[in-house]
Amino acid sequence: MGWSRNRNYKSAVSDWNQSLLNTWNYLESNKRNNLFVCEYKKLFSGNDNYFYFLLNFLEIEENKNMYIYYKSITKDWDRFKQREKIIDKDKLAYIEENSNYFLRDKILQITAHLIE
Repeated sequence: MGWSRNRNYKSAVSDWNQSLLNTWNYLESNKRNNLFVCEYKKLFSGNDNYFYFLLNFLEIEENKNMYIYYKSITKDWDRFKQREKIIDKDKLAYIEENSNYFLRDKILQITAHLIE
């Protein structure tokens, strides 16, 4: 499941929407206790505050090697982000029209107060 499945953007959108629905159903059935929804872009853009918040939320003690590794996997974010600009316009339109951003935003609002 996911983007790697044949690199099919329509399947990726469907999988993403399904994962949002699964997350929402979990949140609803578990009364939103002890859950933080991590935003990929915030974490992998090299946002140190977000990284440290996540460690704290998970009650993980940070060590020097962990931070060095984090910086190594986030150092190419700007180059990675540039790839978004080369997505075919028709594919991008499909993604924009069919992605459930409304549900994504509802899910993110539930845990947003934790990082403010």
